[in-house]
Amino acid sequence: MYFGNGFKLYNSYHLGYHVSLFKNKRIFLEPQIHINHWPINTNVPDSFRREEDKWANYFLLEPNLYLGIKFQI
Repeated sequence: MYFGNGFKLYNSYHLGYHVSLFKNKRIFLEPQIHINHWPINTNVPDSFRREEDKWANYFLLEPNLYLGIKFQI
């Protein structure tokens, strides 16, 4: 088992909009597209690094849909 110190820098970029629903506008939808990127990943065990190297260090166009309620005091 491996225990150690490392560092991973993870960035997430979001593009979307906010749509209010109904007359009172308390309920809303927020459709978004995310782009995820992790440029720095240090001190990883060799066996894990070999698996990670098979994939890119970014993930494009992750869709998300948020449903929310505004609470007013």
